[in-house]
Amino acid sequence: MSENSLLEEIYSVLKSKYIDYKDDEQNKNLILKDCPFCQDNNYHFYLGVTVDNLGLWNCFKCSGGHEGGAKNWYRLKKALLGDELIIHSPFQPQPKKAINEKTKFILEWNTALYSDVDTLEWLYKERNIHPDLVNTYKLGVTTITSPNTKKQVKALTIPYFFKNNLVNVKFRVLPPEPKEFIRLPHAQSILYNYDHIDLTQNYIFICEGELDAISLVQAGETNVVSITVGAKSFIPEWYDLLKRFELIYLVLDNDVVGQEGANVLAERLGKDRCLNILLPYGTKDNPIKDLNDYFKEHNINEFKGVALKATNFPLDTIYTVESVTEGIIRRLEGGKGLLEGYETPWPSLNQKMGVMARGDLIYLSAKPKSGKTSIALNICYNLSVNSKVPTLLFCLEMPPDRLVHKLIARHRMVDNVLLDDVYMTKLQFQENEVPLYFGYTTEKKYLNIDSITKLFELARKKYGIELFVFDNLQFLCRSIAHVYQEVAKTSRDFKLLAMNLNVPIIVIAQPRKLAETELMSSIDLKDSASLEADADTILIAHRKSLIKEQLSTVQLEHDSNLSPIVRVAVDRCRYAMGGFTSLYFSGSQSFLREATLIEISGV
Repeated sequence: MSENSLLEEIYSVLKSKYIDYKDDEQNKNLILKDCPFCQDNNYHFYLGVTVDNLGLWNCFKCSGGHEGGAKNWYRLKKALLGDELIIHSPFQPQPKKAINEKTKFILEWNTALYSDVDTLEWLYKERNIHPDLVNTYKLGVTTITSPNTKKQVKALTIPYFFKNNLVNVKFRVLPPEPKEFIRLPHAQSILYNYDHIDLTQNYIFICEGELDAISLVQAGETNVVSITVGAKSFIPEWYDLLKRFELIYLVLDNDVVGQEGANVLAERLGKDRCLNILLPYGTKDNPIKDLNDYFKEHNINEFKGVALKATNFPLDTIYTVESVTEGIIRRLEGGKGLLEGYETPWPSLNQKMGVMARGDLIYLSAKPKSGKTSIALNICYNLSVNSKVPTLLFCLEMPPDRLVHKLIARHRMVDNVLLDDVYMTKLQFQENEVPLYFGYTTEKKYLNIDSITKLFELARKKYGIELFVFDNLQFLCRSIAHVYQEVAKTSRDFKLLAMNLNVPIIVIAQPRKLAETELMSSIDLKDSASLEADADTILIAHRKSLIKEQLSTVQLEHDSNLSPIVRVAVDRCRYAMGGFTSLYFSGSQSFLREATLIEISGV
């Protein structure tokens, strides 16, 4: 790696992990606030950035930990990134830049607000925001076009500052017009008020809106941030910003949506360190929904009394019939099915297997080279690209560049991937921020179920993964003397992991050695009968081997004598009817679709 590339990588990693640093007086080193080895936070960690010391480092508190080893950039990068080195998006979104050139508008709108008596009065009387906070947070007022009514309307402007840079602006349409919220397109979503908090504290409050955060600051509690998108759209970068806090108070709206959001945040941040503050509902004349409402009638001492009653999030080990029934009713009333989960891209298969429900362990198997990984890739592609559902495909047999090649062929529907296809796929994935992630490693220390469990738990928290695929079980289990016991334990642990993370997990498993013409069933899964017992669903894919006379009349994938028709059997299914369906596999494009009757009868 060249010196310029190495320097760029250093700054990129520090930025991606939101690491605080400053320059030394000679501009030879960056002085990091926190040491990644001893966690000292008093700027004792020096990292070289000149030709003479580029990438070399030392902590003058711990001297680099007790592990020993070279004090070079490679070791530091591993310490900073940790296990996340083996999880990545195939096309990372383009970093969003600050919009400091628009600061002049923020100042103009802020000045305009002080001349707008009606808006100032609304802020003070209706929202209880004092004029001095208006200047602190550079609130303003301007006129915009409403996306809904297409009318010119007056809006409160709420600028987002992060690391002292302007990164976004939210516009809140003011009464008497209906309430609307508009943000600048393609700008950053941040934790509002992050620049004002004390990072040395071990606690933080998270609320639901910007005015809620300002209200709590105004009341006297400064260590507060608010989310700027819905809780269900929790952003991976927020995990990095919040992971330093030992105690997180969630004080979201007290309605159903707000409390569901609080549960989502607790799952992502860790239920062991999150406490839920449920605000009182107020009275008929003075209802309370959020913190801004609360501080119209209450003070900080009363809030602290409510905070003392904050509750842990339940670990979901004991359920009442009533609570389970209420959950089912809410799903049905919301137009959802009895089981919450996700579907594959193929309606005929969904009919046979039902949804991939939360907590399900699904085994996918087939003879070698029959398209198991492609089936899994198509499932992940469909959910992440078409529904924005975060998925992770962790493959031990195929490095990421091979997977990305298959992904591009699938996305662009091409047989041979050209440079234009790479550029266009990269652009489209970055623009749309597709939440598809790949995992891969060759390091032996990760090749065990305990490490994979920790990695999946981290991916669930940071990236919000809703569907995991692991390829494959037998590659992970390498014991020679106790292979059956190892496979049985690993299978059980995958099932427990699916239930604990509350997501479906697809595990690709190899079959025992079969004759060429022998059809496979679930009893043929290799190495352990426990796989059949642990699974909620078992999918078996079968492709015929074509005889020479057929090769000239059947359209095949490149370099294959296998039929393009994939017969998929739902061989075991806990909640659905099971059965068979047929898909058509375009191997060169890594694409599977429903097979037509003509195609099925022609093979």
